[in-house]
Amino acid sequence: MFLLRKPTPAVLETIKRHADSLPFSYAEVGASRMTSTLERDFLFGKYKVLHHRIFLGTGYETFCRAREVFSQWGMFDVDWLELYPSTALQVSGVTVVVVGKTLHTWWPNTSRIIYTMDDQEGDVRRFGLCYGTLTANAVCGEERMLVDWNSQNDMVYYEIFSFSYAKSLPVRLCYPLFRKLQDRFAKESGEAILRLMGQAKG
Repeated sequence: MFLLRKPTPAVLETIKRHADSLPFSYAEVGASRMTSTLERDFLFGKYKVLHHRIFLGTGYETFCRAREVFSQWGMFDVDWLELYPSTALQVSGVTVVVVGKTLHTWWPNTSRIIYTMDDQEGDVRRFGLCYGTLTANAVCGEERMLVDWNSQNDMVYYEIFSFSYAKSLPVRLCYPLFRKLQDRFAKESGEAILRLMGQAKG
């Protein structure tokens, strides 16, 4: 769906309510949890995969600030994106609408949170979530976002991992633009977290 005018909150609420009843648009829901080489090879063979890690600093205090920013959807504090509702709970089953703007058009995309993370595995403490696309979307797949702190090397990172593919030929023709926007979001969302962490520290 492409709109020539910025959607109002009322329009976004209508889109969200419709999306609340929609199923996921792909079969491998939750596949971002895959860990084995065989599983990853299958996933990477079917989908286009993006993986970025952005250094945020060092220390547990830095991780706590990053986690607080993340919990308030600070990664969407970029000038060409809007999250609706901006106060959505970060729990599984919640539907959100991400509205992007490019080429003088707005394009709402609906996703549902599949799982969240607030745990520790070995030396690594993680906080984040993963959401997947619904059938109203032109692109299928899921995106996992998290912040983590490794107590062994004391480093804190923001990470985005996603896999996706275009459902139709018209969308496939525009897919290179979509991939560029994915890369742009990964970079600018990390910058947004760093900026908001700095404000919180001050």
